[in-house]
Amino acid sequence: ERLVDEQTDMLRVQTPRGNVDIRRFGSVSGDAADLVPELNGYGGQRFQVLELVGTTPAEPKVQVRVADVSLTLALGDMLLAQLTEVRKKVVVRMIPPRLTEDEFRDSVARWQSNIKWLSFEQGMPALNPGQPTRLGFACLRFKRPSAAVDFSSMVDGAPYTDSEGNMSRLCVEWALCQKVPGEARADKYEGTIEADESYQAFLAELQAEKPPAQSAEAILEAREKTAKQTTADEVVITPLMAYLKEKQQRAAAKKKEDARKKASAALLERQQRLKLEQLQKRASKRAEKQAEKQAEKQPVRSVDKRGERGERGERSERVEKGERIERGERGERGERGERGE
Repeated sequence: ERLVDEQTDMLRVQTPRGNVDIRRFGSVSGDAADLVPELNGYGGQRFQVLELVGTTPAEPKVQVRVADVSLTLALGDMLLAQLTEVRKKVVVRMIPPRLTEDEFRDSVARWQSNIKWLSFEQGMPALNPGQPTRLGFACLRFKRPSAAVDFSSMVDGAPYTDSEGNMSRLCVEWALCQKVPGEARADKYEGTIEADESYQAFLAELQAEKPPAQSAEAILEAREKTAKQTTADEVVITPLMAYLKEKQQRAAAKKKEDARKKASAALLERQQRLKLEQLQKRASKRAEKQAEKQAEKQPVRSVDKRGERGERGERSERVEKGERIERGERGERGERGERGE
């Protein structure tokens, strides 16, 4: 049974283990050309899946057209033909710890003509009973995938024994990373130093004759002669004087900077004080204007000064009359008392 997807050009084959999708168009991979006898010599050729052959579901087969030739392939071979990566690198594990690289190379000498690159990592036996043994491993890159398959079928599971009698069965599997270190590039400037202009100038400078070196006495005489030529009016500044002068200049500069900062601070304080006084004056003027406006809105009452004086006179007369009456009552009481006695 098959389901064809026209948009993706995929063919789905139903098997007892599940559905398998294969491409209907593509190119035969190099692995399939080396491993499948029917595809030998068709590496890189375009293929086209025609139809499924009516066989049992346990062994499905596919009819394929490759380079105008019709072939009938098993489903596994068809999947191998669609591989896009050509695998040629394998990893050999479980190598005995005492097996050296030379001994391993001798054991794989029959494939030496097909081995393009080999890397060997020797193991390490346990130094004490509680330490595990580290087994060795090797990576091999073959020139052709068929040589890698042949090597795997012959070496996988084979017993290897080292010089101390440690035996283990090897495990061969495809490497996850199929890349290998590239060859070192040749330096294009190697061997060209003799023709370099700067190197030739350096050699000419070395070979040139140099004047003889002056003696210590001649150098001292030259210094004394230079010192004598100095005039008496010329001021000689010693390092100590230079230091003191520089120190004085730094102190003067610091003092000047402090005075400038102090003057700027005083000016800023004066500006703030003047600003505060201006704000207070503005506030007082605003308050006076508001008071005048409120006084204008209230009604004015007229007062007669003469009337006020008359009322005050009447009040004073009443007070004096009351005092006289009180004094008279007190005198009458005194006379009555004397008469009684």
